[in-house]
Amino acid sequence: MTTSQENFVRAEIVGGTGVLTLTREKALNALSRSMYHQIAGALQDWAKDPAITQVVMQSTLPKALCAGGDIKEVREAALDGRSDEVEDTFGTEYAMDNLIAEYPKPYVAMMNGIVMGGGMGISVHGSHRIVSETTLMAMPETAIGFFTDIGASHFLPRVSRETADGTRETSLEFGRYLGLSGARFNGADAIAWAWRTPIFPRPRPRLSWS
Repeated sequence: MTTSQENFVRAEIVGGTGVLTLTREKALNALSRSMYHQIAGALQDWAKDPAITQVVMQSTLPKALCAGGDIKEVREAALDGRSDEVEDTFGTEYAMDNLIAEYPKPYVAMMNGIVMGGGMGISVHGSHRIVSETTLMAMPETAIGFFTDIGASHFLPRVSRETADGTRETSLEFGRYLGLSGARFNGADAIAWAWRTPIFPRPRPRLSWS
């Protein structure tokens, strides 16, 4: 069984909660094409199920929710001329992120440990984001010339900073710094930067993903 065919997403229903658990521990839950499809498929099903009242995204690995997308898988597909797989990978990933952003039910991301790149996509776009003392976030794609990924051009300009008079305002410059530098930040930083300023405003649900 190839990496892309293995099941590294456990989808289960606990009470009225749909729980998505990432289990690809050896790769710090790097998201493969198959994992994107599994996550999106479960979210689509649960969105239409009245018995499901909320969704939780979590990991079996304490040190990482998700380290990002599986770039190795994408690179190998590109080198082998399998452009349809590359297009499907990114197309499904971005549609999945959009689905999370527009989800009609509470979406709770447990952001323990490493949450980078694609890991930001499956967490930051949700309605509820829970960070901890172990959370370590970044958009490291800039190191390989890939900017911006997973809708970061939308949420990075919406981080905030404190002004001289003690008020808060969104900061495009700060967002550019985080995106272009790939700088790492922790849970306390995320709370401070998003204080009184939603990182991702909740749009009207539009479940049109297919």
